[in-house]
Parts: sequence; C-alpha cells; structure tokens
Amino acid sequence: DITLTADAGNRHLGIPGSGARINNSGFSVRPADSYTTIECIEFSGGGTRGFHLPDASPSPNKLVIRYCLVHNHGSEAFRTFGAWDDLQIYGNIVYASGQGIDLDNTPTPTQGLIANNTVYNNGTGGILAGGASPGVVVRNNISLNNGTDFGVPGLSGDSGNNISSDTTAVGHSPAGGGINSAMATSNPATCGTPPCVGFQSLSGPVDLHLISTVYSNVAIDAGFDLSAFIPALDIDTQVRAGAWDIGADEFGATTAVELVSFEALPVEHT
Repeated sequence: DITLTADAGNRHLGIPGSGARINNSGFSVRPADSYTTIECIEFSGGGTRGFHLPDASPSPNKLVIRYCLVHNHGSEAFRTFGAWDDLQIYGNIVYASGQGIDLDNTPTPTQGLIANNTVYNNGTGGILAGGASPGVVVRNNISLNNGTDFGVPGLSGDSGNNISSDTTAVGHSPAGGGINSAMATSNPATCGTPPCVGFQSLSGPVDLHLISTVYSNVAIDAGFDLSAFIPALDIDTQVRAGAWDIGADEFGATTAVELVSFEALPVEHT
C-alpha cells in the first residue's frame, strides 16, 4: 500500500494555509496506483481540476482520499474517469472550485463511498455522477450553495443523512435522514430561515468547522455511525464519539491519544 500524508505537527486542521499544502496550479494530482491513500494535506489553486482520477489497473484496485482540504480549482476538485473497484472519498472539506466531486461512471460505474464531506460554494455542482451509481454510497455529506448540490442518479439505497441548500438531499438519502433547503451561516445567534448549518467563517479565510448555535445547527448529531466502515475521525483526525455529525467536522470531538509505552512500578508497603 502507498500512503501520502502529513505528520501530525504539519496538518492543516481544516484551515487554509495552516499546514502541509500542495499548490497544484496548472496541474492535477493523478494517482494511478492501486491501494493508495492520500490524507491530511491541503490542495489548492489552479485553472484545472484538483484530483484527476483515472481508473487504476489491474483490478482489484482501491483509492482513499480523506481529511484533505481541497479548494479554489477552476474545474472539478475531484473528477473520476473510468471505474474504481473501491473509491473512498471521506472527511474532506471541498470549496470554491468549479465543481466539487464528480464521478464519470461511464461506461462502467465506480464502486465506493462518498461520506462525511463538507462541499460548499462550488460553481455548478456539489456531489455529482455522470451515470447510474448503484455501488456508490453517499452518506453524511453537507453540500451547500453548489448550483446542484447532489446529482448522483441511481445511487445505493444505503445512502442517507445528506444536507443540501436545494431540494436534492432527501432524494439522495433513501435510507433516511436527508435535509433539504438548509442555509449556511456563520452567525451563531440567528438563523434567518431554518434549517441552518452554522460554520466558523464563510469568507476570508473560509473555516467550515461547525459551531455552537442558539438555533438548531442541523448537522450536529444528525449523522449515521460509519465506524464499521471507516475510522471514527473527523478532518482534524479527532475522534467522533456518540452520535456522528454530518460533514467533515465533528463538533466537540476529542483528540486521539496513542499510548506509546506503559511501565508498572512496584508499591512499597510498610
């Protein structure tokens, strides 16, 4: 297996310019090796797409892109060409690109999981597919202000708990939990027209972490527990505990601690 990652002290933690960053201006990231994981890196800039994902040969193949911050690409942030046997895109924040996540799915549909992503303000589309996608589970995603927030025809019946600013989330949540017509706001006190998703900042710089609000922040505690399928971590690689939140961030998550060593010392008795 191949893993491209950033060490713990150089991760972006969902904030642009705060950690390991690849400015792929004029170029796309094109992983073509089977069993590759890309995580915890910021990808930004350029007039082209962020990730250009050709199908990996031979089969079986698997690609995981998780906990990344992907933004400001002129074309798609993610675009597949051909089919993947197991494509997993989860825990990412994607914003300010031409489109968010676009699965080509022709002539053979991709199999995989699109989950717990926050996809915001991408010109003409949030999470899309060019053909029937019965093997793609779309779950726990926030997709707001993207033109068409969800456009994945024939997706898996296990899809659910998606939020959109248009009327596409409920139709893309056959397993339940979908929320239509949500509004993105950075105001913790007032919502305007509910339902609302409260974020830290929607401009200069964008920070799509969830916030505590006076009104009901509909992304909090509204997700489906996917810990049987993916790690229970958010974009900051903090632990999702209890009811999962929808989107890349887990409000009130805790930092994972790894026990490196343990020593038992004898107790003196007098």
